[in-house]
Amino acid sequence: MRLMSSSLELSTTATSAYAAQGKPATEFLVSLRVGHIYKELKVVGNRTWKQGVFGLSPSAVEPVIEVPVVYERAFGGFDESDPDPKKQQMDTRNPVGCGLVAKQGQPLPNFEYPHKGLKEASPAGFGALASYWSPRRELQGTYDEAWQNSRYPLLPADWDPRSLLCSPADQRPDEHLQGGESVELKNLTPDGKLTFKLPKVYLTFRTRIDNRREEHRSRLAAVIIEPDFPRLIMVWQTSLKVRANVDYLEDTLVREKPYL
Repeated sequence: MRLMSSSLELSTTATSAYAAQGKPATEFLVSLRVGHIYKELKVVGNRTWKQGVFGLSPSAVEPVIEVPVVYERAFGGFDESDPDPKKQQMDTRNPVGCGLVAKQGQPLPNFEYPHKGLKEASPAGFGALASYWSPRRELQGTYDEAWQNSRYPLLPADWDPRSLLCSPADQRPDEHLQGGESVELKNLTPDGKLTFKLPKVYLTFRTRIDNRREEHRSRLAAVIIEPDFPRLIMVWQTSLKVRANVDYLEDTLVREKPYL
């Protein structure tokens, strides 16, 4: 099994948005570029829903200097205030977000897609999406009685390998990243701009399985950037067909070769 493309993420535990030159701003842009992938988000200062003469409306925007890039600050949410579960609301794309619940004092999102509505483009962020959020959960297949009777313990026939990709869809290149791609982050570090190239790493694998030796290669499956450390994590993936029993896998030797 091969992933459809590389998964590209900014860690939600080590990424913040920074106003230019450290000066408080009511809104500014942040962006990520890796190779041909380019993504831009708008950062808006803190706001809450405020009760007025004509109903609820956003309060005045408070200028900000630094905002954590987390999905709790993007549009979404879960409103379970009604005791009837059928009347409760949830944005399955981002259950931990804000903005869905419009009540006095409730926060509005800090992150938006430029020139797009809050709801239509939700959630605005760079980090990994949980496996039980949409659209990943809809790609995991149907685990019903028919599956239990005909395919168990195999995956359902309608299982989609894209369910394994945790990055937002607009952060996936058409082809696997190779290493050597240029990276540029704007307003995602205190200095305002961070540029570097992904390292070029060539890995080979030699596995002893089912009384045979197999040489196989890997693909760069995930790139995780943590600019607040700063730190870069790169994950490679490889696979082998199992002819008999996976328990016969004895060892795998991983080697790094010079990248020519």
